[in-house]
Amino acid sequence: FLNNNESLTELYLPNVQQIGDFFLRYNESLTELCLPNVQQIGDSFLRYNKSLTELELPNVQQIDTWFLESNNSLTKLELPPEFDRFKNKLLKMAKNRER
Repeated sequence: FLNNNESLTELYLPNVQQIGDFFLRYNESLTELCLPNVQQIGDSFLRYNKSLTELELPNVQQIDTWFLESNNSLTKLELPPEFDRFKNKLLKMAKNRER
């Protein structure tokens, strides 16, 4: 889904519950993404994105590999409490890449 989209900057998908593999894998421009009801995220989710600053996934239960692998701009990440350790790691990585 939107694997090769390169220009989308904001996206809100309130009813999506599952994101398959390669979602916006090559998009480097997206800055804000809100998926309030997504529960599962496949491989390579925004893998090459470098611009995302805000991501809301309050109901996610599963996140597969290469999630935001290239991102260095994330400042706001909303995940359920069971992902706190993962969340802190992502935010710390983004902060370290800034330097």
